[in-house]
Amino acid sequence: MPHPSLFATMVSVAAVELFLAAASGAQPLPEPTGSYPVGRITFQLVDGKREFAVQAWYPAKSGVNGKRAPWVPADQLSQEEKGFVGSMLRKSSVPSAKDVPAVLRSVVVHAREDAPPADSSKRFPVLVFAAGSQQIPSEYSCLTEDLASRGFVVVGYGPTVMGGRTWRDDLTHVLDQLGTWNTTQGHLFFGRLNLDRIGAFGHSFGASAVSIIAAYDKRLKAILLIDGGGRPEDARAIPALILNSGGTAGASKAPNPETAVARKVYLQWSKPGVQITLVGAVHMSFTDMAVIKAFDFPGDGKAFIDTTRAVVGGFFGQYLLGEHSELIEKGSAKYPLAKIETSR
Repeated sequence: MPHPSLFATMVSVAAVELFLAAASGAQPLPEPTGSYPVGRITFQLVDGKREFAVQAWYPAKSGVNGKRAPWVPADQLSQEEKGFVGSMLRKSSVPSAKDVPAVLRSVVVHAREDAPPADSSKRFPVLVFAAGSQQIPSEYSCLTEDLASRGFVVVGYGPTVMGGRTWRDDLTHVLDQLGTWNTTQGHLFFGRLNLDRIGAFGHSFGASAVSIIAAYDKRLKAILLIDGGGRPEDARAIPALILNSGGTAGASKAPNPETAVARKVYLQWSKPGVQITLVGAVHMSFTDMAVIKAFDFPGDGKAFIDTTRAVVGGFFGQYLLGEHSELIEKGSAKYPLAKIETSR
């Protein structure tokens, strides 16, 4: 963990950078809440004839001032401009949103590209993350950066080919790669991953993919599903949390009755199973878009992100690190938007 004086200096430098960025029209995402600076790196993985990329966020070495990572990597800008994210901007009521490339380039994250990992003999727990369909992991940087700042290595996957089986196979291959990285001399993560403490979380269809692989892959010790997943046949006796959007009038709706019943049964089989609703949130309130003004989503996006960070960090902190979380146990007055639906 960084020395307090050095950490204060790092925070000051970062604050100046973000102030200058905001003054130039950029949109900085909320700062991570943990004590580690954050690094980000992209790996190309090959599984048979399939090749796909994953992004990893991790606790970085103190004092690193390398190049700030882009929100959307350059090789994916065109895809995002033309795809789902671009379409949301074109439908936005915010005039500046119509310049889609400018919006995508304006978002400022906190991670530094290819920064050396934190100086420590400690092995970091790992979280595998599956983005929603038609999205990329870095569009959830508010969550992934925050978790890395708290001492987790987060490996994010965004499917390039639709289809449940491809998602499951790719995520399983990611889990396989963790062992390779951890035992390969010269690799960034050589000897730094705690493979006895692996969790996974996903959003939307990514949540469904996570719940499916957790049903048979015993390497996963805890999972969190955001607005998706939770089939009874996938349940396993490990800690599981389902985080749902609460919805606002005309913007979203609660799960249909069949889905609600299925999730209830799923959580009954989990040990423990917890369900939390983010009051007032819609499906995209869990993504970075919640705090980017151009997307024009309803509600207090900052409050949604702060609460989601607290729920995700609290859950994995409790069940992978043994850190008690009042929020996960019974709710917290500090986070009134998190409504506990299922008790332990």
